[in-house]
Amino acid sequence: GDSFESPEVVLVYSATGLEGMSHAFHGFYRENLMPERFKGTVPPVLLNTWEAMYFDVSHERVMDLARSAVKVGVELIVLDDGWFGNRQDATSSLGDWYEDLKKFPSGMEGLSNDINSLGLKFGLWVEPEMISVDSQLYAQHPEWCLNQQGRNFRCEGRNQLVLDFSREEVQQYIIDKLSDILSKANIEYMKWDMNRHLTEVYGNQIDPRKQGEVFHRYMVGVYKVLGTINQRFPDLRIETCSGGGGGLDPG
Repeated sequence: GDSFESPEVVLVYSATGLEGMSHAFHGFYRENLMPERFKGTVPPVLLNTWEAMYFDVSHERVMDLARSAVKVGVELIVLDDGWFGNRQDATSSLGDWYEDLKKFPSGMEGLSNDINSLGLKFGLWVEPEMISVDSQLYAQHPEWCLNQQGRNFRCEGRNQLVLDFSREEVQQYIIDKLSDILSKANIEYMKWDMNRHLTEVYGNQIDPRKQGEVFHRYMVGVYKVLGTINQRFPDLRIETCSGGGGGLDPG
């Protein structure tokens, strides 16, 4: 009774080398994959808070940056890492997707309203596939991580672990948290980051004989979350990111 849904594959041919293949891929994705609402549009010029502030973000600091940015033609302000949980550095709070009200007393709603009042759009950074050991989520659900429970070794790359997106409860948790944030504020862009590799890919709820399926089930889970968010918030631009570079999977 088992079934397996293979990934979609796109193949192109070019008689003009790699450049021709690249153009063919770009044309295909623009025509067949890009949502109709974004076809033919020019993405807004954005300024991200990361290099300016790193984790030292606050309502007033972001607004100061926005007031300067609007003068030079920036159209979108993106609040990067440091806005959630108790996130003061890279060692904590991934998975605790709620506003730090000490830094943002009026939450994302108040910040987005003030950003919009300057004529700018507002965007937000998230890293939904990751979890910090020093987080409320990990304290409640250590079994939600991709590693074999009970083993003495695991890789905490960049001080974080990877959530097991093959689990339906993980998918639903992230859908609920992101939906709550996006529903409360006028967020028009989301930067979906992923800053480490998948290692110790073991699903604790999967039969040991089927552990080879975990990678695939993981990606199906990620696509389910992205698809649900796209459906609920059709005007939201989502940019997948990987350690500062663009995510290569068209999804």
